[in-house]
Order: sequence, then C-alpha cells, then structure tokens
Amino acid sequence: MTYHFLIGGSNWSRPRGRHLGPRDPGRRRRVCRQPSPRTRPELSKATPQHTQDESCEGIREGPRLLQEPPPLLTFPNTRGAALTCAASATPTPTITWVTADGAHVDSVAGLRAVRGAHGNSTLTLHPFRPDQYRHDLHAATYRCLATNSVGTVTSRPVSVTAVVMQRYEVGVSDTAGEVGGPAVFTCDVPPTVSRHVTVTSWTVDGRTFRPSTRPDGRYWVLPSGELVVRGVTATDAYTHVSCTTSHAFDPAPHSSNAGRAIVTGDTMLSRPHLLLRRDLVRPWTREDFLLPCVARGYPPPTISWYHEDGTRGRVALGVGGSLAAGSGRARVVEGQLYLTGVTTEDSGHYLCVANNSAGTDSYRVNVQVRDRLSASVEPSLQRVDLGRPTRLTCRVSGTPVTSVTWYKDGRPIPPLPRITTYDRTLHIGQITREDGGMYQCLAKNDEDSTQAAAQVDLGEQLRAGTQVTGSAKGQPR
Repeated sequence: MTYHFLIGGSNWSRPRGRHLGPRDPGRRRRVCRQPSPRTRPELSKATPQHTQDESCEGIREGPRLLQEPPPLLTFPNTRGAALTCAASATPTPTITWVTADGAHVDSVAGLRAVRGAHGNSTLTLHPFRPDQYRHDLHAATYRCLATNSVGTVTSRPVSVTAVVMQRYEVGVSDTAGEVGGPAVFTCDVPPTVSRHVTVTSWTVDGRTFRPSTRPDGRYWVLPSGELVVRGVTATDAYTHVSCTTSHAFDPAPHSSNAGRAIVTGDTMLSRPHLLLRRDLVRPWTREDFLLPCVARGYPPPTISWYHEDGTRGRVALGVGGSLAAGSGRARVVEGQLYLTGVTTEDSGHYLCVANNSAGTDSYRVNVQVRDRLSASVEPSLQRVDLGRPTRLTCRVSGTPVTSVTWYKDGRPIPPLPRITTYDRTLHIGQITREDGGMYQCLAKNDEDSTQAAAQVDLGEQLRAGTQVTGSAKGQPR
C-alpha cells in the first residue's frame, strides 16, 4: 500500500559545490565531517565527488528516532512504568515529551518524572496508591519530540493505561448437560479485571487439566478458558469442578468455588443447540488460534466448518483432515476449528453448522488477521531549490491501516490555500523557506501505529524568469 505526499510538480536538482549562505534559515558553516553510509545510506549511492561536496557543504542531519515508546502500555499501580525515547542527529537533538493535545509534559512530584534531554530521555510513571490515581497522568497519551536546528520529529503516540490492583474472586456456575452430550463450564471473572485475567487450569475431582488444542480424554480446556466435558454420564452429577486463574500483573493463583453438572437422563429428539459462540476474533499474523463449535442435541449433531471467501465463495473445511484456508492451515479437531500460522489471507467469515435429523443451528464468526505496521519514506533525504517542487512517498505495510497522517516538524500538516490534496497526496505549488525541515508519515489503527521520517533541505533561489513546469497529472517529471 503506497501513499504519496507531493510538494510541487517537477523534479528537484541538487546543486554541487555550493556553500550554504547566511540567508539559509537555521544553518551555518561547520567543520567538514565525512558521514558514513551507515548513518546516511543515501550517500552510499552518490559519486565520490558528490558525496564529498555534500559532506563539506555543512548539511546537517535532522533527528532520526533510534528508540520510541510502544503504541500501547499497560502497567499496575504497584510497579509503575517507564517510557524511553532516543534519537540521533547532528547537532545532537533535544528530546521533550508532550501529551495528545501537544501540552508539554513536566515532572509531577511522586507520580511522574522526566529525565534526560540530549539524545535520550525517559518518562517515568512511579508506583502510586489507589487514591493517588490521576486520569491526566495514568490514562493519557504521550509522544516524544526530537528537535535540532534542522527540524523536529515525533514518535508514534503511546496510549498509557494504569491498572489499579484490587482483590477479585472467580466462580463457577452449575451447568446443564444431557447424557451422551457435551457440557460447558465457564470460569466467571469480574468484568473489572477480566481483560487482565487468564484461566490457567481446571480441576475435576482433584485431577488438573490445562488449556490445550486437543482434548484429554473426556475433558478439554479450550485455549480461551472454557472446560468442555464430552459424553456426559449420570455420575457427572456428583463431579465437582473448579477453575484457577492468574492476573497479568499478579502471578498468585486465584481458585474458584466448585461447580457441578446438572444432568438430565431422558433423551428425546431435539434440534442442535450451540453452547459456545464467537462474534469477532482478531489474531496477529503467524499466531495459532481455535474457534469452538460445541453443540448438544439428539441425535448427537454433526459439525461442519466453512470458510466464506470473497473470491471462492463458501469453502468446506474437511472433518479430520487439513487443508489450506487462505495461506494458513486449518484442522477440524473434535468439531473445533484450529488454525495455525495464520496470515492476512485467512481473514474472513467462518461458519460453524451443527446438524441432526431434528434441525440445524449455526453461527458465523468474523476473523480479522492483523499484521504489525511498518512504514518508510522515500527519499529519506533531499535538497530542493526554492520555487521548485518535490515529492515524498510513504510506503506502509501491515493491516489494517485506518489512517495515514503527514507531519512537518512534529505537527500535523494543516490545509493551506496553496496546498491541494488528492489520493492521500499533498501538492504545494512552490517550495518556500518555511518548507524545509523534517517530514513524517504516521500510519495507525486501533492497536498499532508506526512512523517514518525524511529530511528536506532548502537549495538556491530560482532566478527570475525561470519556468517551473509539471506533468498533466501534477506529478513530478
């Protein structure tokens, strides 16, 4: 997926052997220092003479982020957390922190500290008591800015969430089951902590079962935490089951009360009834996951799975076999659909159908496979004469991409009379002195974001009478 940021309409030229004059904003002569191809990869493709001329002209390097905060950070109030930002540039950049609205971030005694400014900086959120919680500190969005005389770059935003630790209890409710059919037990976790709590095991009359992608005899703890009892018998009414959980920020196990199955012994003709359903599943690429399909009814229903592909239509996934669902692998294990090493091609709707002589029940689940975002801007460094145009191209990989925003020196580029936009392309008729600096594109979705930067240096003023032309499409030529 490619996005363009266009300033002007024709190719730029890089003058050689020209010293930056006093009228070039934010620039001054300095001692000639030969840059390395590793820090300035675009120079590795230049001719030796061109490289030497550029380095001795005193072109300074704008900030490039070496380390930036993650898109999301969740931490317990008992531990605190730290965000680190590091950047390289010539001269050394100054690093500051801002909130989502651009407000400067300062230290707050006992709660928040900002240390370091030259080249690297750390924002620390200290451990705090529940009564010290502050929404503007502990449920905030932060960014770091790296600035030198060339310009400013911004990190991707990091959404910070502090979890105030609290006691919680889990429970198991009695569940119904018919002789010969399945029963499903669910570990009841308070909604206030459910996001951070994972079921680690189930105990059935002293025997422990852990989450797995395959059943262990009659018992199966699904990766999502439910306990499935297959082939219920009358004696299961006297069996006691309990679950154990663990909090992401507190490894101490929490065990539930004991639940039991309420068994009905009389079997009569009944249509299938699905005991577990999913509406939306969002795995990351290369992950494995399981989609449940547990149904009771008499006669015992048969389970079928289908992948609804926009190109091929509804594709059956064979029972007991394996086949490619997109570019991943799909297996039906005891009625449950198990997909391994998924890719974005495995996205789509999956349909579970339970059928017997009395009728049918089904459910459809939307699978959205996500891929980590990454971006680059080409060219990463260029010099443009005043009055001429240039173009920056943002290349984004990963999915989904909900927005792409362009920044100039750490601020979103606003709409201006001389700027036109089309197909995520910005067009400025002529470069002015205000257009030099650092440009970035920021691509994001609800859970991930990425940024990439490019440096635009200003060249010479066009002579009077020089004609600047562009192609019919407004693209550089």
